[in-house]
Amino acid sequence: IAATALLFWRLSRALRSTEGTKLMLQEKLKELDQEVEHRTSVQGMLQKVLDTSPSGTMVFRSLHNEAGTLIDFEFRAANRQATAILGRNDLVGKRLLAELPEHFTASLFDAFAHVVRTGIPFREDLHYEANGSDLWFSTHAVRFEDGFMVTFADITDRKRVEEVNAEADRIALTGQI
Repeated sequence: IAATALLFWRLSRALRSTEGTKLMLQEKLKELDQEVEHRTSVQGMLQKVLDTSPSGTMVFRSLHNEAGTLIDFEFRAANRQATAILGRNDLVGKRLLAELPEHFTASLFDAFAHVVRTGIPFREDLHYEANGSDLWFSTHAVRFEDGFMVTFADITDRKRVEEVNAEADRIALTGQI
């Protein structure tokens, strides 16, 4: 009887401990669910903010080979304007150079790699001619986590006005001569 009582006591103690652990795990699970819900809400809000931006915004992760050399970038996110400018909304998870080689010259890839290596931002107005397009973009890239984030805005109209003004200045100078 004593052995049975001892066994019953140990079994009930283990059961209480298991119940306590179960309650603690349920509470932790509830906290994690709330954290996931909060993060999902914040992520959705940030995506809405990005999607209302008039500038294209994309985020990339660095890809390295076995030797540690930077070989490409992987699309991590893009806002609505970026997908509209590129004419593609299927780029997340894909490689930059494999998907858009015509958009990025070697010097632009090198500039993005320099941003990732040094943390020094890149800013430049870039002329883009491909697929029948003749556009200008103001481009700004900054290091972001293990890759970079780039924003770009179409400044084609401004560049055309500058070209017209430069031509008018040349004509005026010719007239003065």
